[in-house]
Amino acid sequence: MDQNIIDFGIRIENLHICPILRWGTMKEWILILNYVINFPENGIKSERTFLLKSLVGCPFQENKIHHLLNLTLLQNNSVFSSGDLFIIIRTLAKEPVGYKTLFEVLSNNFMEIKVRFQNETNLWDTIISSATGMFITQQGYDKVTQLYRTFRGLFNSADHIIQRSIRNIKEEVKWSNEAIPDLEKWLDNYFNKTLQ
Repeated sequence: MDQNIIDFGIRIENLHICPILRWGTMKEWILILNYVINFPENGIKSERTFLLKSLVGCPFQENKIHHLLNLTLLQNNSVFSSGDLFIIIRTLAKEPVGYKTLFEVLSNNFMEIKVRFQNETNLWDTIISSATGMFITQQGYDKVTQLYRTFRGLFNSADHIIQRSIRNIKEEVKWSNEAIPDLEKWLDNYFNKTLQ
């Protein structure tokens, strides 16, 4: 960091990457991003993939995810291939900060993203699935339903995907509303008996 130079001869230990990206500052995160962007042609591709997945999957801060999504989805940076975009989008779906931020970026830039990926059906479908498929609350249901209503008829190949997301979220909310009170009651009874 002090030298502000990316030295490809010095490998960063895998054990340190996620904590650096999770709790480090934006400056450290940008350093690793620049390492990925400037990765040497003769470098080990699996190392670049690991770093890319870490850039996406480790941070808890939305601003880091926003930065990467702006760079990849909105700015159409040629450094990132379609394969990289699949890795980024699928990795985002694994963490709440990831899929929620992806949903926000999609909602705010729907037409721009749709136009960019209209000829890349698999990637478009993956974006819609990852942005809408992981919500499990009433608030998530409301957001995804509103997105669908706002852009109804424009999802094309992903129309069935967002409809499935809406059905699944609705079922999760229904299950939660029905089961959680009974689970809480059972736990209260169990702990009351155990503590006596």
